[in-house]
Amino acid sequence: VLQRSGRMDLWHAGLLVAGERTDEELRRHVREAHVILLLLSADFLTSDRLSELAALALERHNAGHARVLHVLLRPIAMSTTPYAEYQCVPRKPVVAFPLPDEAWSEVVQALQALLL
Repeated sequence: VLQRSGRMDLWHAGLLVAGERTDEELRRHVREAHVILLLLSADFLTSDRLSELAALALERHNAGHARVLHVLLRPIAMSTTPYAEYQCVPRKPVVAFPLPDEAWSEVVQALQALLL
C-alpha cells in the first residue's frame, strides 16, 4: 500500500539482476536509502554480509541520514546483539503472533510514522 500510494519505493536484494556486482550494489542501496528495514533473526545475526550492511545502515541512522527500523522476525537473544539499544517492531517476534498479518500491520504502522 505504501508503495502503491507513492509514499515509498521498495528495493531488496531479490531485485539484483544477473551480472550486477552484488556486494557493491547492496552497499550502494544502503548508502542511498532513507528507510532501511533490518529483518532480525538468527540467520541475520550469523551472516557476515548482513552484519556489514547493518553496521553501515546503523552508522547512517546514528548520523541522521537514514532511519533504520528493526523488525523482529524470530526470537533472538537481543541483549547480546548490537541492536539491543533499539526498539524493535513488533514488540514480540512475528512468528509469535497467531496471525502474522497482525505483526506486519504493526510494521506498516511504524513505517507510516517514519514517512510522515
